Amino acid sequence: MDNQKIKQTLEQLHAELEAGQRPDPELRAILQTLAQDIHRALEQPATAPTDEGSLEDRARDVSAKFAAQHPYLEATLRDLMDGLGKIGI
Repeated sequence: MDNQKIKQTLEQLHAELEAGQRPDPELRAILQTLAQDIHRALEQPATAPTDEGSLEDRARDVSAKFAAQHPYLEATLRDLMDGLGKIGI
């Protein structure tokens, strides 16, 4: 999965999120932070955050938090995690 595909997957995730039940403010903030960090890592891979774990690990954590309330997002989050792992972020 290339950078463009990851960006498209993020856009799809946001579209699905808007179309479904809105998450609580805490989960929404976590997802926004993750998305910002992914965009930053795609633009400047050398400055990818490492102190909070890999972005793939963080995406996995977000997926687990969303799974119960927003199961329709699970497949897209899984695609995102796979893509991040494939490009080494």
